[in-house]
Amino acid sequence: MIETTEQLIHAAAAGEADAIACGDAKADFGEPQDWKDLAAGEPERFNPAFWPERALLDASWNINLEHRAEGVVPGQVFPGDVFYRETDDGFCIADIAWSTVEI
Repeated sequence: MIETTEQLIHAAAAGEADAIACGDAKADFGEPQDWKDLAAGEPERFNPAFWPERALLDASWNINLEHRAEGVVPGQVFPGDVFYRETDDGFCIADIAWSTVEI
């Protein structure tokens, strides 16, 4: 899952993340620069009780994204969590939750 997320970060930074979205997903990938200096955090099995607003995604996993660079500023918005659906062909992106830096 971490390797898959690192691949997503590189694809999104190149503006090519739509290709790995689930067919019915309406994930907001933002702009390529939004993915700069992000790294995969720790994956977890998706828990719809923790993410009730995303319970209908049929997600299998979610993973948080972390900033690797200094210089993040309060109020900066970035992709904070990625939700994956496991399919016969591997994983696809079901949704992305955006976060705001609070320091």
